[in-house]
Amino acid sequence: MLVDGVREVRVEVTGDGSLTIVDLATGSTYHSRHGAKAESLHVFIGAGLQPMLDKGLERLNILEMGFGTGLNALLTARHVCELTVQVHYTALECYPLGQRVWEELALRENDLPEMLRDLHGSPWNTECSITPNFRLTKREERLQDFVPPEAYDLIYYDAFEPGTQPELWTEEIFRKLFGMTSPGGMLVTYCAKGSVRRAMQAAGYAVERLPGPPFKREMLRAVRLSG
Repeated sequence: MLVDGVREVRVEVTGDGSLTIVDLATGSTYHSRHGAKAESLHVFIGAGLQPMLDKGLERLNILEMGFGTGLNALLTARHVCELTVQVHYTALECYPLGQRVWEELALRENDLPEMLRDLHGSPWNTECSITPNFRLTKREERLQDFVPPEAYDLIYYDAFEPGTQPELWTEEIFRKLFGMTSPGGMLVTYCAKGSVRRAMQAAGYAVERLPGPPFKREMLRAVRLSG
């Protein structure tokens, strides 16, 4: 057990050998216990990042809701490291992990631990170069208060599940996100609840169900259609 500010958390090994964080007070996990890395690769890289890269964009603006363990940012930076695309990655996180916790993650991470340290150790509210083509801006603020400086081509929606954070899965929230999404851009999330799909559709997105990551039947991808 680690004390992260006022929270008690535990670093836990998931089904594929990768790591997640468990908030001991709520029982909420930052990633799937069935496989943290497998879930992130399936939902955010496979169903989100790769289809956007297939468009041949020279620059890709990504917004992540919930920086958390840094896993999604790490996998994204790794995925594009040998490409020419310039990725500008903004992450919103109200409760950043303390250094003791993210150092524990990096110590036990066998996939680019130094990059994970760079992601967590970079200053907040400042754009930082992590690799030659991956720039990160971490913002310590609520999505509800965030004023986007530009539109985003891809949104990783990785908030805690609706039972834990119901305020982040409403039609109002998705209307705000729709306004931040560039035409032809998309939002991907692990959540496939019918109420969430309907809220996305009411906000203006075209929503499709896709096969989910291991041990999960479906996920959602929402697109802001051009024109």
